[in-house]
Amino acid sequence: MKSTRRDILRGTGALAAGLAGGSLIAPGRAPLAAARQEPVRLNLWKAPHTTNDQQFWTERLAGYGEEHDGVTVEYRITPWETWQETYTSAFAGDSPPDVSYVVDSFFPKFADAGALVDLASLDGVDLTTWEPLFDPTIWQRGTRAGKVYGLPFLQSGISLVWNKKLFSDAGLDPETPPKTWEELREFAKQLTKGEGSQWGYSIMDNTTGEMLNFVPVPIVNYGGELTNPDDSEWVATTPAHVEGLQIQVAMIHEDKTAPPFGTFVGRAVDNAFLDGKIAMQLSYASFLMPLMADYPDFEMGVAMPPSGPANDLSLGGVGSWMMAEKSQHKPEAWELIEFLTSAPVMTDYAELSRLFHTRLDINPFEGEPLMEAFAKTQRNYMRFPALAFDYWVIFMPEVEAALNGQKSAEDALMTTAERVNERIKGE
Repeated sequence: MKSTRRDILRGTGALAAGLAGGSLIAPGRAPLAAARQEPVRLNLWKAPHTTNDQQFWTERLAGYGEEHDGVTVEYRITPWETWQETYTSAFAGDSPPDVSYVVDSFFPKFADAGALVDLASLDGVDLTTWEPLFDPTIWQRGTRAGKVYGLPFLQSGISLVWNKKLFSDAGLDPETPPKTWEELREFAKQLTKGEGSQWGYSIMDNTTGEMLNFVPVPIVNYGGELTNPDDSEWVATTPAHVEGLQIQVAMIHEDKTAPPFGTFVGRAVDNAFLDGKIAMQLSYASFLMPLMADYPDFEMGVAMPPSGPANDLSLGGVGSWMMAEKSQHKPEAWELIEFLTSAPVMTDYAELSRLFHTRLDINPFEGEPLMEAFAKTQRNYMRFPALAFDYWVIFMPEVEAALNGQKSAEDALMTTAERVNERIKGE
C-alpha cells in the first residue's frame, strides 16, 4: 500500500518529528544504544536539483541534533559543473563528506577505489528492512560487485511526450503514441509542416551537455548495450547500433521532420514544444512541468520511449545516499542516511524538485494527473557502463557530429569505440 503525502502528514508522531528534522528508524532497527560521549559533526554534501536546496536542507536538518544526541550536520551544496573534481579530490584526501548524494554513473570509480562503505558491512545494519521498499532495478543502481553502497533517494527518467492537439489535427489518435522508433518516424512525417512552422520530432542539441539523456536510447534499443557485461569492452559498433543512430540522423537530414541543431538551442526545444512548434520529443518532467503554468490549456501525452528491435529500454539515473570509508562516525552517518531516505523527507523533496521518489510506499504526486503519468514511466532504465572515466565526453561529440551531418553514423560509433576501448585498456 502506498502512502500519499496526506497519509504521511496525518500519521504518527514519529513521522511528524521526521518532517521537523527528527529521527526515523527503519523497521526492526533500534536507535544507537549507547549515548555519545562527545558531540559529533557530520558533513553532508549534495549537488543541487533546485534553487531552494539550501533552504530545504537547512530546515530539515535544523532539529536533527536534538533528536540524535547532539549530532550536528553541516550541509554543503556542491555544484554539478565541478562535481567530478570536487569529489575526486575529497575522496582522495583525508576529509571526504561523511554522507553524500552520488548518482549511479559516478560512484563506481570511488567504490572500486575503496572510498565508499558497503552498507551491509556496518554493525547493526539490516538492509533487509530497506530493500523491499524499492523496485529491484532501482535498488541495484546503488550496488556493485555484490556490495550495497547506497540507499536510493531520487530517480529521473525520460518520457516520450506529445502534443495531443497536433495529433488530432493530423488525423492521429491523440491517446495513442508511436510504440516503436519506426512508427515514430512515420508519425513525424505526418506531423511536420513546411518551412519549419511545425516539426514532427525534436532532438535536444548538446549546448547544455544534456544530449546524452536522449540520443543513446534508439542506439541501445536497436543494437543492445553499449558495453559487454563486465564493461571490459565498448561494443556499440554493430549495424543495429548504427541503425539506431542513423534513424535520428535521417529525421533531421533526410525526412526533414526534426529541426537541425541550432534551430532551437538547448532547453529552447521545451518552449518550442509547448508553443506547438514541435509535436513529439523525449523530455523530463523536471524540464517541462515548471513551464506548464504558462500553458494552462496545453494537452500533453506522456508515455514510455519507443522500443526497437533489441530492447524497449528508457534512460534514467538514480541518486543514492552513500557513506565515505574514511568517515570517523559511521554509526551516526548511517542514522543520517536513514533519516535522509525516510518517507517524509523523500516526499517533500520530490514535491519541491519535481523529480521522482524511489520508495514504492509513497506517492508524492497524488491528484496531479500529469505528474502521475510521468511517474509511471520511471522504470526500465538502460544500464550505464560503469567505467572509471567520463566516456560521455568521447561519445557525445561523435554523435553530435553525425547528427550535424559532419560524419556518418557508422564512423561516429566506430571512433567512439576505438577511443573508449583505448581508455579501458589503459586504466
